[in-house]
Amino acid sequence: MATRSSYDVIVIGAGPAGATAGCELAQRGLDVLIIDKEKLPRDKTCAGLVSTKATEIINFDISPLVEQVIYNITFSFELGEEFTVHGQTPVGYTVRRDRFDYFLAMKAEEAGASIVDGEEVKKLEILSNEVKIFTANHTFTAPIIIGADGAYGITARSAGLMRGVETRIAMSANVKAPRNKENLDSTIKIDFGVVTGGYGWVFPRKEYLSVGAGTHMQFVRELKPYVMKLLSSLGLESASVERFKSHLLPSRNPEEPIQRGRILLLGDSAGLTDPMWGEGIYYAMKSAQLAAPVVEKCLKEGEIDLKPYQDAVDSEIMPMFNSSRTLLSFYSHFPRVYFDLLRGRQNGC
Repeated sequence: MATRSSYDVIVIGAGPAGATAGCELAQRGLDVLIIDKEKLPRDKTCAGLVSTKATEIINFDISPLVEQVIYNITFSFELGEEFTVHGQTPVGYTVRRDRFDYFLAMKAEEAGASIVDGEEVKKLEILSNEVKIFTANHTFTAPIIIGADGAYGITARSAGLMRGVETRIAMSANVKAPRNKENLDSTIKIDFGVVTGGYGWVFPRKEYLSVGAGTHMQFVRELKPYVMKLLSSLGLESASVERFKSHLLPSRNPEEPIQRGRILLLGDSAGLTDPMWGEGIYYAMKSAQLAAPVVEKCLKEGEIDLKPYQDAVDSEIMPMFNSSRTLLSFYSHFPRVYFDLLRGRQNGC
């Protein structure tokens, strides 16, 4: 628990973006507070896949957290014909998000960041020389605030940012798989063509399968019936299913501001979720790493200019998003053609 009220930087949100930012900034010798409305560790609705490119930018070993090492991807169309891409090296790792996020938060604390959990930020007051953060029990101040509390979190709202963010939606559930489903180990399944403009997935975990689907907001009613069909196609219609949970997948539009004055946004708060695939963990941590040197420079020089962070995101992340958005548009209009193209590439056509 923090015992002081004033810090160099306050990070709102202790997910991968906020925890990585706290760790990076504390390692630079800055006085950092991370505050989260939930008690840690806390559950997070997510399929729980950490991509290989995400692990490549983490400076510590996450192998104790890994539940399945993923080598293969099986693509299917309308729960029917399918093909499998076999990898020689991992394409990703499935984890429990409560354990993964807590691990990152503890790394930030080890680096010197202070953590306050179980306290929701109720208000931000932006002044000329600092920002005040109000919870039900405390008031904290800092020259710079980092928002890692989601695209619709209080940080973005207080700064007048992310008002036009594009949002997709996903629904998922944990499913207790019977012992005869070992063939799903090391393989994720992605099914195209049933959900309008979206797709379903099956990710193997240690004790569960993460089964879900995502699509455009206007087709949200298609998700649960489809997931039930997906379970039936796997012979899991009678399996034990935890309650379905939904979460938003915000995607930043090109050149949309993600900083203003003394506030910047990371990860989901900045809409940094891949438009096509919904990946957010890599972009959460990458945005934090891009922000850290900018924040450090501002504080050391005594002049707050966070625009270089936005420029870094525009040059290093947004080109990937622009390509992914084009891919999503093509897939949404021609799902069958997209599936055939993927299969043709696999067959060397």
